[in-house]
Amino acid sequence: MTEPSAGGASARASADAGELLRRLGELQAKRATWEHHWQELADHVLPRRAEIVRHGSPGEKRMGKLFDATAIQANELLAAALHGMLTSPVSPWFELALGDAKRMQEPGVAAWLEESARRLHSAFNASNFQTEMHELYLDLGCFGTAALFIEGDPEALLRFSCRPLSEIHVGQDVQGRIDTVFRRFSFTARQAVQRWGEAAGPRLAKLAARDPDAESDILHAVFPREGRDPRRLEAEQMRYASVYVDIAARAVIAEGGYREMPFAVPRWSKAAGELFGRSPAMTALPDVKMLNEMCRTTL
Repeated sequence: MTEPSAGGASARASADAGELLRRLGELQAKRATWEHHWQELADHVLPRRAEIVRHGSPGEKRMGKLFDATAIQANELLAAALHGMLTSPVSPWFELALGDAKRMQEPGVAAWLEESARRLHSAFNASNFQTEMHELYLDLGCFGTAALFIEGDPEALLRFSCRPLSEIHVGQDVQGRIDTVFRRFSFTARQAVQRWGEAAGPRLAKLAARDPDAESDILHAVFPREGRDPRRLEAEQMRYASVYVDIAARAVIAEGGYREMPFAVPRWSKAAGELFGRSPAMTALPDVKMLNEMCRTTL
């Protein structure tokens, strides 16, 4: 389970906002060649996510250029099939076991693992896991890459959030695993003050008093922490660093850590040398565009 981020004056002093924003720029550059492809996929397969390159107004029509919804329905069927087969809410979809087969034979071990798995299933089903997983499968089938943010919740124990790909910038380790996520998103000034209080900084505090619904860009950077002391239990010494930055002010809002990576970033199929995944929708895109043009011409 992930550990929530912690803020504070001492934490703010240890992170360099300028360095984090510089790295964000590098990750954005690596993603740039994918963005127009994602935009075209979203326009034809997942219109409500069609804010990769273009950004429209909330509530506006997203299907004005479409004359056939076959691809949209096909992606929804794929997501439903994945959801039912992989993470069904009505049947157990995972078990727990020890790597040591001999330990599994000891009295009480199997029963303890079975009870632990049952409690985990209950925790997942009591949270918003099922709703967000369906969104993740839709993104995965369309874009080939998806992002799920996992954090603690004081009421439901766990909270899941499928983040739009437009927010996500990633890096991978030497083994090709995603170990770095820089998420750029918007908060209203009021939300920022609600989340971080005085740590949000003077710019957001003044903005909240003057125009509480004004939006500001926030960076949440999660990456492996180097030079940590694994014997210490403070958030600032955990395996993954978690830093929030007010981009306009170029100031760190809060710094903490996670014991485990809080972002799950699955990729449908990854070509050698590429960072992001490729999807079934990418394979079908020529047929999808042709069918849409045929329907338009017929009408």
